[in-house]
Amino acid sequence: MTVKELYLSVKEILAKGNIPDPAFEAAFLMEETLGYSRSKIIVFGDSVVSALQQEKLLDMAKRRADGEPLQYITGKWYFMDIPFEVGYGVLIPREDTQVCVDICIEELKKFKERKMQVLDLCAGSGAISVAISKYCGNAQVTAVERSRDAYEYLLKNIYLNKADVKAVRGDIFYPENFIKDEKFDIIVSNPPYIKSEDILTLQKEVQQEPEMALDGGTEGLDFYRFITTKYTDYLNTGGLLVYELGEGQFPFVKDMMTEAGFENIEPRFDIGGVKRAVFGTLKRKLEI
Repeated sequence: MTVKELYLSVKEILAKGNIPDPAFEAAFLMEETLGYSRSKIIVFGDSVVSALQQEKLLDMAKRRADGEPLQYITGKWYFMDIPFEVGYGVLIPREDTQVCVDICIEELKKFKERKMQVLDLCAGSGAISVAISKYCGNAQVTAVERSRDAYEYLLKNIYLNKADVKAVRGDIFYPENFIKDEKFDIIVSNPPYIKSEDILTLQKEVQQEPEMALDGGTEGLDFYRFITTKYTDYLNTGGLLVYELGEGQFPFVKDMMTEAGFENIEPRFDIGGVKRAVFGTLKRKLEI
C-alpha cells in the first residue's frame, strides 16, 4: 500500500465511524505515527509503506472509529503549540483553556521585573502551568494535582518542556497539607465543572476521560465554591483569581467571588462566544 492509499484508507475508516473531521484526523495520525505531514503525503504519495506500519496505523484508525480519543491513541497532543503527553487517567488539553492562560499572561507581563508566584489547582496534564511557564519567564508556578495517573503526566510534561514548574501531589480540599507560609500573586484553576447527572450524557470519547476531572458535583460548582472561599487565605491582596468555566456558570461564580471579597470581576469569551473564564482581584490592585 502506498502512502496516499494508506491515508485514504484511514480517512475512509474514520468517516465510516462518523468522526467529524476525518481528513484532519487521518493526516494527524499519518504525521504523528509515520512522520508524513500533509505536504509529504502529496510529495511522497507513491512511496510504499511497510506492512507493519500499515497494520499499526489501520488499527489506530479502527480504535478511533470506535470512539477512543485521538489523543489517547497517539499519546500526545498540542496546547498553545506546546507538546503534551496524554493518556488514560488525565484530562485532554483543550483549546478553550487558552482563555485562562491568556488572562494570566496579561497579568504577568505587567510585573515582568519581578518573580510572580502562580498556583495552578487541579493541574492535570500541566497544560496551564507549563504554558504559563513557557510564555512568561517571570512566573514561578506551583501545580497541584490529586490523581496519581494525572500527576505522572504532569511530571512528564514539565520535564518534556523544561518548564519552571513545581509539581505537588495533593488534594486541593486540604491545602494545609501542601501550602505552608506561601502567598501567591495568581491562583488559576480549570476545575471539574460538569454536573454529576450530566456525566453520562457526554460524548462517548469524553466519558473515557477521568471522571475525577469532570464531575463538579450536583450543580457543577463544588470546586469553585471551595476554592473561592478557602484560597483567599493564600492569595496576596490585589492578587488575581482565574477560573475556566462551564457554559452558563459565570453569574454563579461571579457571585461567589463578590461575596469572598473580589472586585473587578470580568468574564472572558472563547471563540464560540461562551463566557469561558472569569477573573477578579482580591480587594485592591497590586502595585507595579
